[in-house]
Amino acid sequence: MTSKGANVAGPQIVHFAIRVDNVDSSAEFYKTAFRMRELARLNVKNLTAVHMTDGHIYLSVVQYHSNETAESRVAGRAPCIHHFGMEVPEPSAFFANLQKQGCKLIRPEGEVPIKFHTPDGIVAEICPTNYFRDRFEPDVELRS
Repeated sequence: MTSKGANVAGPQIVHFAIRVDNVDSSAEFYKTAFRMRELARLNVKNLTAVHMTDGHIYLSVVQYHSNETAESRVAGRAPCIHHFGMEVPEPSAFFANLQKQGCKLIRPEGEVPIKFHTPDGIVAEICPTNYFRDRFEPDVELRS
């Protein structure tokens, strides 16, 4: 995909997050059944998340500890697909265009990834190119 003649990569889906009731048993299932490799296990804010990859897509298995935060309620009760994430070259400029198309910010402005509702209510997020690789696999060479 090109932009005004330049070779600029377009948005690419690289991440899915699923909301579960038991992060440990769910993570074990995805690691065993789909040979996902665990990259990190984080306890942040109101959740525990296990981040995994199959070498191409990043999967986060998320368990919220309560429904007190807006982010814990945006996609519904567990289990469900919580959101999908796309990498884009310039997230802030990209999101400005999405707002013109009716997208509504979920997280406070300035937080990365930029999490939002699409016009039809689906939760999505955008982040800089190589965000997940740089965060969870900094020593891995770039994929083609």
